[in-house]
Amino acid sequence: MQQTYLNLFDKDRSRKIPLSVYLPEMKDVNNIPVFIFNPSYQTQEELGKSNVVFKCNNYKYLANYFTGNGYAFVAMQHEMLGDNDGLEVIDSSLPQNEARKHLYQRGMENILFVINELKRHFPKLKTDKFILGGHSNGGDIAKYYANHYPKTVSNLILLDARRCFIKPKLNLRILMFEAPDSSTDIGVLPDEGTKDNPKRKNLEWVIVKPKNATHSGYSDSYIPTEVRKQVINTIEWFLK
Repeated sequence: MQQTYLNLFDKDRSRKIPLSVYLPEMKDVNNIPVFIFNPSYQTQEELGKSNVVFKCNNYKYLANYFTGNGYAFVAMQHEMLGDNDGLEVIDSSLPQNEARKHLYQRGMENILFVINELKRHFPKLKTDKFILGGHSNGGDIAKYYANHYPKTVSNLILLDARRCFIKPKLNLRILMFEAPDSSTDIGVLPDEGTKDNPKRKNLEWVIVKPKNATHSGYSDSYIPTEVRKQVINTIEWFLK
């Protein structure tokens, strides 16, 4: 596995986007499939520490699996020090699908910018259609992006992404891991509708809840060995 770190800057939005790109050990190969991953939320307190490690560097167990199977694994950082509109100031009593929409919108714009930069820096990557995923708020960003650009997403892989609704009539395959210490908001999983108006006709949605998982425990820092094995084995089954 080859890792490249890029500190991207979107001039139009005056926005830094740190990016970790993990490439498979393959030479002279074109159209390398891509998994674009959005990590969980990182607080201003964490970002202000002198020894801060960005969350985009905290999912190497996924990077190892995907690069070992011929994929490029791309993880981007969404939160930056100085952001004043994050989860710390969002009213938790409000419907979170709406209250967090500005974070999802910014995340979607980050993804669009990163895709264009990948085309420039890594022309051998297949970026017209890719696996998209994320953990917690990052997974919600992935769903929000898929709502707007579904034709660019081959599969969604979500790690306890509990807030953002998915449009029920999208033609998507979704693998979602939950955790026993959290609950998915009502409305995130679309209802089936009626016989005359089936709302989930084209959605293939698989939900797995490992018994020893926790909401925060899907990153390198906290994931138990047995949960990591279950996540990898389930992803392998899902992508066959």
